[in-house]
Amino acid sequence: MKKQVNISIVLFFLIFSALAEQVIIATTLPVAEEIQMTTESSTLGVGKLDQLINNDEPTEASPREVPSEELRSPSIKPDDETQGIAAFSGTGTEQDPFTAGTAAELETVTEMIRTISGAGPFHIHLTADIVLRNNVPMLSVGTRVDRFNLYKDTVIDGQGYHLLIQNDSKYYTTFFAVQNNGINVTFQNISFGSSQLVDQDGILYGRTGSDGIIGYVNDYSLNYNMTMENINFYTNYSLAGAVWKGYNDESYFHFRGDNQIIFDFINSRTSIISSPNIIFEEDSSTYIECGPGLYIFYVTGNPLFPELGTGNLNIQQKNNAKVEIITGKEILAYANDSATMTIGEEAELFVRGSSTNNMSIIRKGVLTEGTAILNVNQNAVVDIVNQSNFRLNNLTINVDQPKYFRMEALDNTPTTLANNATMKRLDGVSGETGGYQVTSIDVSGQIFISEVSGGGSFGGDTMLYGTNRKGFLYQRKFAIDELEAVPEVDVGISRLTTSINAVEPVGRPLTRYQLKLSRTRLWRPTTLLPTINSLNTQRVISNATLATNGVLAIESSETESSWQKEKLTAGTYYAYVRVTGVMQDDPELQKYLSESLWHEIVIEVPKSPMSVEVPLEKFFRVREIGEFDETANALPIISHSNFPIDFKVTDVVEQSTDSAVTLVNSTMTDAFKHLQLRLAATNGQHTGPLTVGSNQGNAIQVLPFLDDPLKLYLKGHYSGPIDGRHDVTYKFTYQLTPR
Repeated sequence: MKKQVNISIVLFFLIFSALAEQVIIATTLPVAEEIQMTTESSTLGVGKLDQLINNDEPTEASPREVPSEELRSPSIKPDDETQGIAAFSGTGTEQDPFTAGTAAELETVTEMIRTISGAGPFHIHLTADIVLRNNVPMLSVGTRVDRFNLYKDTVIDGQGYHLLIQNDSKYYTTFFAVQNNGINVTFQNISFGSSQLVDQDGILYGRTGSDGIIGYVNDYSLNYNMTMENINFYTNYSLAGAVWKGYNDESYFHFRGDNQIIFDFINSRTSIISSPNIIFEEDSSTYIECGPGLYIFYVTGNPLFPELGTGNLNIQQKNNAKVEIITGKEILAYANDSATMTIGEEAELFVRGSSTNNMSIIRKGVLTEGTAILNVNQNAVVDIVNQSNFRLNNLTINVDQPKYFRMEALDNTPTTLANNATMKRLDGVSGETGGYQVTSIDVSGQIFISEVSGGGSFGGDTMLYGTNRKGFLYQRKFAIDELEAVPEVDVGISRLTTSINAVEPVGRPLTRYQLKLSRTRLWRPTTLLPTINSLNTQRVISNATLATNGVLAIESSETESSWQKEKLTAGTYYAYVRVTGVMQDDPELQKYLSESLWHEIVIEVPKSPMSVEVPLEKFFRVREIGEFDETANALPIISHSNFPIDFKVTDVVEQSTDSAVTLVNSTMTDAFKHLQLRLAATNGQHTGPLTVGSNQGNAIQVLPFLDDPLKLYLKGHYSGPIDGRHDVTYKFTYQLTPR
């Protein structure tokens, strides 16, 4: 009995000593450890993405060649395996967190949290790189590997240190396991695995658990919220599974800060993240790199096992979140039932695929009635390039004023799997084009531009399907902000200067300026052509040629944005202008040109002063009875005005005296010296027959700006006889009337 008392006293003092250390010891990081404490830079993956873009070559995730000078040993705190309880400090608050520098200490802290009252959150700071143990004694017999249980809301801040798994033959499932329902877990500033740290045999610490960072223990019905903030995950372990799993529909996985996930081996057949709710928080940046296989994001469901969830997948990339993925996998997101991916305002999703099979953005189970939906919001970017083509079957893409949306196959393979694929434009005026367009490219490099109506939908044939098109870019259109048309008229001058003065967005390079000038409007408001911006109206204007009624000129220039047209008659004109240019900054996207809509402006060219040169003298000679004309003596009548003029003789005065010749308006049989006289033009017009006194004959129309001037001459008929010389002189009074 006395011996039992002594033992109790010894245990009491050991426990008291440990608790006392918790209160009075303030663990600090040695300067040397601070210098050595580094993490794998997140620019590693970004650089690879940039290289892929610049070289325009597919890149598959493959084992890295790490320079020997970059390899080093981890900063490990010695772990006294003989201690029953390892030392730790802190009270678990954010201001005074628990600390752990070894696997034993971390296990002690996580198990102690289970017994502390309150739901948390409890804060833990790592103070060194931690290598998981492979020989932890079990309560019964044998040993086990480390796995840290989480019972309550917990925040673990690695302070830049690593959690590492030994390169041995033991089977590791996860680093952490959730034990209770509805808890919140946050990992901050931790590197799981390393592409630079090596063990005592010089082997990289690239191993991870078969189920990644965190998972369950025999209870898939548990739901929990997981947050990754400034996390590096690296593995070159061929049996590695998802980074984490959470099947329950109420489980949420969040990315905050800057995160990097790298599966650095070829045969990566599993999914990367298996959870029904994946959220990339605002302003976060996440880089994912993995080899071939099926899925990046994956969720299943089974009505026979409700704990596995309903099979619905929800991925949210919130405002200004950036996600970059290099992968050989075929499917970005798969759900057994329905899947929805939402790209928030100014968020960016970049994917570079090396799969030689067709790639799917979102795919749902073939035997379900669920939906596959991708929502892309204002100023967002979705840029997906795969080595081979795409599969877009049953995918609905809702776009609401993104910066751009691109899909392209590098190996010139046209996409033919686009059944029931739909892109729906959520902005704009229903039935009207403008604002956005689809620019597609075929396997020969030819560019096609398709207009998209506001609030309208278009199918895979507009994007990729059925026309040997290997890629498309949904992007903004240019808009002509300021168009000016200035007429200038005077005697002998009638010109119109049309200028495009301002285009939105400002500062982008323009490669083509177009003008169509017409005397008639190229469209009239009808049911089929309701407005200038309707799809059918734009097509009518685009299809107009010089053979189209009223079209006077069609101009196109790579550099000139102003046109001057001379010798225009007074009246109404319709000018239609359009610009083409480079909308995107990225050189890789500049082949996808953007056009503005045709812009219409109505111009009134006023009448100039009337100015006409009229020949003052005209002669005729009659040498025989019958018809005569003086075409050879025709003299030009030239208009310097910009409008047609009616010219005619209104009065004739005979100035000859004692003439036997009579001027008549019709000839009679056996008439004696009757003269019928007309004033004629070289284009077949005439006025007359002329008679002495007032005349009401037809007018001769004189057109402006004739290259071959109209000429006037006299013609007529003389009844005879020719019995001598007769000199006759008539004075004509002309009338010129503008039309």
